[in-house]
Amino acid sequence: MAKKPMKIKRYHGYLGQRRSPVVTFFLMLVWAVVVATMVVIGIAIYEPVMNYISQRREDSSQESSSSLESSSPETSLESSSQPEEPEEVQQQTLRAVYLAHSVLTDPVKREEFLNNAVKNGATAVVVDIKNENGAVLHRSNVKTASNALAISDVAVELGETVEAIVQKGLRPVARIYAFEDSVASASLRRMACFYQNANLLWYDNDPSNGGRPWLNPYSQEAQEYVLQLAAESGELGFEEVILAGLHFPRGYQLDNIYFGENIPENGKAAVLEDIAGRIQERLEAMDVSMSVMIRALDILEPNGFTYGEGNPLDRFQCTVYIDFTPAYLFNTFNNQYLFGGTALENGTAPQAVVKAAAGAVAPMLDKTRLESGGYRAAFSCDTETGQLTAEEILQTAEELTAGGMTDIFFSSAFSVYPDKADYSAGLEK
Repeated sequence: MAKKPMKIKRYHGYLGQRRSPVVTFFLMLVWAVVVATMVVIGIAIYEPVMNYISQRREDSSQESSSSLESSSPETSLESSSQPEEPEEVQQQTLRAVYLAHSVLTDPVKREEFLNNAVKNGATAVVVDIKNENGAVLHRSNVKTASNALAISDVAVELGETVEAIVQKGLRPVARIYAFEDSVASASLRRMACFYQNANLLWYDNDPSNGGRPWLNPYSQEAQEYVLQLAAESGELGFEEVILAGLHFPRGYQLDNIYFGENIPENGKAAVLEDIAGRIQERLEAMDVSMSVMIRALDILEPNGFTYGEGNPLDRFQCTVYIDFTPAYLFNTFNNQYLFGGTALENGTAPQAVVKAAAGAVAPMLDKTRLESGGYRAAFSCDTETGQLTAEEILQTAEELTAGGMTDIFFSSAFSVYPDKADYSAGLEK
């Protein structure tokens, strides 16, 4: 039997009811009022809202721009690539004092010495590695020192002393007497100077008057011995090595010295320049400076033997200490101070002798080298009757400083200095 088709009921009104024309009109009127109100409100708030949005955008843009500027690699590179002004390094004026081995080996005395050095204006302390007799004063590992029986019975480890000097803010300086060495020359005769080609050691004076043998500067073994001690000093922590006695012997009967066969034809000057150059190169590789010490008399009255022909100052391309110690300027035969045409009577005040000697040396100094600190003064505070007074040390230092030599090494064989010695004398305070 066929199904009856379903009838779909359609609704034409809101919620299933048919609207009347009045209701429709009323609804349209309400919608018109709502729309008009919204338009009025929109116009009223448009400007403030847009201003607010605008302001937010500007702030955001500025922040972003600032962030980009600070993080921009370009800007970073620009600022990092700007050359920095190099800091001007003020080189400290050297005012060195000698620390005797007898004081160094006593911790209490050493501490007192270092405290006084700082209090009185010193900036450096000089310690002997090998003294003028040839004794090695520290426990050296250099084989030649052991073979020559040169290591002193009172030798010490110097590491602690170097550390103590540095802790006081002072510069540790080592001094080595090079060929002025009566110990190794007597023990290892193959390194020594001989007398007239005989199997006899040459002495700089009669042994009964304190005469001593010397190392032979031509000896390769002697040269290597000095070089190794210098290098060892750098390893111990010393920042500078002073080579004293880096020359041929001085004394009596120099013409009778036998240096051996096959002597280089280029002479004494070239030998000294060569060994000094090799030691300097070795030390500079360790960031250690090298200097040599020359007596003022050897500059004022060169004999052509001790340093070879010419001005000894031209022999070395490093800092030179000029020793103005009055005792080295005194002529015992004439019983007066004689140097470079200057004659001063015995008894002349030490500071007056130093002043005269410095004045005589001054014309022989290279001006550029002097101004760059290439020359330093040295003098002993010891006298035949005792020590210089604090006032005499002050006057001597002021005279040397006035002559352009502001770097000074004050020495005393037993480190006996006046309590109020002013090592900074002549400098601006």
